[in-house]
Amino acid sequence: MMVRACVLMTCLLVAVPLLAQRDGVVSQIMPPPPPPPPPPSRDATLARTQAVPIGTGSLGGTVVAADTGRPIRGARVTVSGTASGGSAPAGAAPAGARNVVGGIAGGSTVTLGAIAQSASSGPGLTRNTITDEQGQFLFEAMPSGQFTVNAILSQYLPLAYGQKGPGRQPAFIRMAEGQRVSITLPMQRGGVITGTVYGEDGAPAVNAQVRLLRYVSNAGMRRLQQTGGSSTDDRGVYRAFGLTPGDYIVATTPQANDMMLADRVATDAAAFQRALAAARASQRPGSAAPSVVTLPASTVQMIDGRPVEQGGFAPTYYPSAISPGAAMTVAVSAGEERSGVDIRVVLVRAGSVTGTAFGAPEGTRVQIAMVNESPEAEQSYLGAQVGLEGRFFLRNVAPGQYTVFAQTVPVPSPSTNGSYVPPPPLTGEQRLWAKASVFVDGQSSPSVDLVLQPGRSISGTVALDMASRSDASRRMTVALLTTPGPVQLPQYGPLPEAVVDTEGRFAIPGVGPGRYTLRITGGGVVRSAIVNGEDILDAPLVLAGDRDVTGVVITVTDKPSGLTGTLSDASGSPAADYSILLVPAESRYWTPGSRRIQMTRPDMSGRYTFRTVPAGDYLLAAVSDIEPGAQYDPEFLKTLAGAALRVSIAESAVATQNIRVSQ
Repeated sequence: MMVRACVLMTCLLVAVPLLAQRDGVVSQIMPPPPPPPPPPSRDATLARTQAVPIGTGSLGGTVVAADTGRPIRGARVTVSGTASGGSAPAGAAPAGARNVVGGIAGGSTVTLGAIAQSASSGPGLTRNTITDEQGQFLFEAMPSGQFTVNAILSQYLPLAYGQKGPGRQPAFIRMAEGQRVSITLPMQRGGVITGTVYGEDGAPAVNAQVRLLRYVSNAGMRRLQQTGGSSTDDRGVYRAFGLTPGDYIVATTPQANDMMLADRVATDAAAFQRALAAARASQRPGSAAPSVVTLPASTVQMIDGRPVEQGGFAPTYYPSAISPGAAMTVAVSAGEERSGVDIRVVLVRAGSVTGTAFGAPEGTRVQIAMVNESPEAEQSYLGAQVGLEGRFFLRNVAPGQYTVFAQTVPVPSPSTNGSYVPPPPLTGEQRLWAKASVFVDGQSSPSVDLVLQPGRSISGTVALDMASRSDASRRMTVALLTTPGPVQLPQYGPLPEAVVDTEGRFAIPGVGPGRYTLRITGGGVVRSAIVNGEDILDAPLVLAGDRDVTGVVITVTDKPSGLTGTLSDASGSPAADYSILLVPAESRYWTPGSRRIQMTRPDMSGRYTFRTVPAGDYLLAAVSDIEPGAQYDPEFLKTLAGAALRVSIAESAVATQNIRVSQ
């Protein structure tokens, strides 16, 4: 992965745990969402209120096209941030912004409805507007505080003020009371990839679906995900636009309707020929030729009374590859059009997988997911629900090695008076799972039998390193978090958890196979979670589902280690437009999703804080630009280590390290 970051000044770093992050970064497949509750009544909608802090400043500017400088009309501009109620440092407007002299006296809060809130309490602020004919926008009555500004318009890439590139960190605008700030937002058009899809016979492929794929970093794991698409016209031409700059893999899946129709006709014709041959074979000598033949009621495979169509093809990747690893990438820049990206389809039959899941307990149903075991494959799941007889069918499966995973989920509750009633959570005895490995070649339809088995338990004790120990454990719950891995098994619904008893013991039932770590809710911070002498906060607990895990010791403290300080520029003013990167000095912790690798942004005063950090030695660096996920890239961290400062964080102590950046 190519990484670009500008290290302006380095200092020691402390790690903040990524437990909360792990909730967001692990891809999970979920059951269909419940029906939404009925919309609120008109009177209830009108009764909603929102406190909006106001002040005496203004924030405005112009949105222009980056390539021509032409004003852009109709862009939606959003300002969001936190009001401070105090004065920002003199000269706090960002580079590139113009301070305009003037202002009106006073500062207060305007209330939309009946709820008032003091601006001095630091309320959040979000306001929107649309640019006029001259591309101009203006937010009046702005309070002092720290804000970001974003612009969106369909033909252009989303823009945040101060970004070094699409998807990068924005710059903060720090405003004092009465200050007038004017900025320019140059929006870039997205890239374009266009070409023609040709069938195997060389003719243009009409109505072929084209998908654009990119490798994205998810907690340091590179995964291939779809990020755009198009379809071909009557000439076989596709055009995908609005693309973020980067490298793309272009894939197409030809329409299978004609081939499926031909298959159906051939199947029906073959059934007739078999019936005719059988009728003639049963004819007695000298008797009249049969006038009727008996055909089967259906020549189509049926599951739970529904027809299962065969057919479909695996994707072809530009230019004519049958796997993402063999495809050529297409690089596109902002506003660039890459033409001639033509694909010659290779007709590779997609396969199908049938199976049966046995042993679902009452009150549950079974959800099936199939995951490609290749790390180069697209990270998406093929899913199905098990039918009435325990059978399932997965179609249009590209050739490859897969894991078929089954898991019980609750049966939806009937609605009451049109309101959604969530189903009760599964008990440990109801949490069953099964998995099997299957190879799909596109020529046959493998079948798998899945015998559901109970999940295992994770048990142990919670040790308290807290000032008040008397009843702290009574409020605690031990919960599981999934951690990223090369091949991620899906998890349906919430993971099991357990309440800690008065003796500090816990037992989490019904845990299926996967990669996990543990967290505590209800008080304190987890310092360590030791299983067989290893801290699973740094090395995930990998469960195969074949045995219980016992003897876990979780240490909880109310005195977490941390790091704080200020970030200032060469003149001593706050430098809030940088990211502060915290990295463990030991490279063995440079792993995807590591809790010891953290980033934060300073506030408007330049102060930064890492609140919960494992004790140890760290590297600290202020960077002006970093690609998403680059903080987990070992190659990038090696370059960082040579320039970063070092800091040591003691157990239950908060270290202080001020940073001054130099241009």
